[in-house]
Amino acid sequence: MPKDEGEVILDFAGVDFVTQSFAHALLSAIVRKQPTALERLRFDNCTNSVREIIANFVRNVCGCQGSWKMSS
Repeated sequence: MPKDEGEVILDFAGVDFVTQSFAHALLSAIVRKQPTALERLRFDNCTNSVREIIANFVRNVCGCQGSWKMSS
């Protein structure tokens, strides 16, 4: 993810569920390389279960809660 680019949208339309290992694989490398990357990510069309898995990753791995965007 280029440091000077805008928002990146991850669209979960049609996805009913993701596992914790999927969320970790998807997001951990990004966050490890660029710790502020969550500020530029937006998660769209998430079901409640997808939203909760992503929120768990953000809380448990990143140790933050409010620096990321999610729309329903």
